[in-house]
Amino acid sequence: MNSTLKAISRAAMAAALAAGGISAQAATNLVTNGSFSTGDLSGWSVFGFPNSTVVNSDDIALLGYNLGGAIYQYLPTVIGASYSFSFDIANFTATNRFNPARIGVFWDSLIPLDGNQNGLTFDRVTKTYTVVATSTSTLMGFAAYHPAASYHLDDVSVVAIAAVPEPETYAMLLAGLGVMGVVARRRARRASAA
Repeated sequence: MNSTLKAISRAAMAAALAAGGISAQAATNLVTNGSFSTGDLSGWSVFGFPNSTVVNSDDIALLGYNLGGAIYQYLPTVIGASYSFSFDIANFTATNRFNPARIGVFWDSLIPLDGNQNGLTFDRVTKTYTVVATSTSTLMGFAAYHPAASYHLDDVSVVAIAAVPEPETYAMLLAGLGVMGVVARRRARRASAA
């Protein structure tokens, strides 16, 4: 194998490694302490009544604890980029229709929870939304009011969704590598003929 073909081979491997590095980078969670594993609300800003949001011994945030409260973070985002926003939530204590528990989820503005679960009891469920950033600093958070207990919140994550190249991109890459191979082969033949 001559030096030109070796160079083409190295370039192709470098491109593949770079593409793999981009995918790995895209999987980084932008949320600080989203699993509340520090045992407190480190990384989160807190708003509302004192002690309305705490972290229990199972590292789960108890949101809106007998009062109203909110936790939030401003995340570094790319305008127009898509993100997967997910979290686990539960409500183990029902409230009456005259004073129902309420929760709001925010990504720059309010995102309605599926199934209108305000005031109803439900086991731990994972909610996932695909959201788009409209600025370089995006507000992400939760606000709740629970007159009888609290909402349980855990495993909050925001991960960039890597753009998937169109098939035409791969076709162009392969065509380019093919042309480079043909040129290298012609040069090798000319060099051996001389």
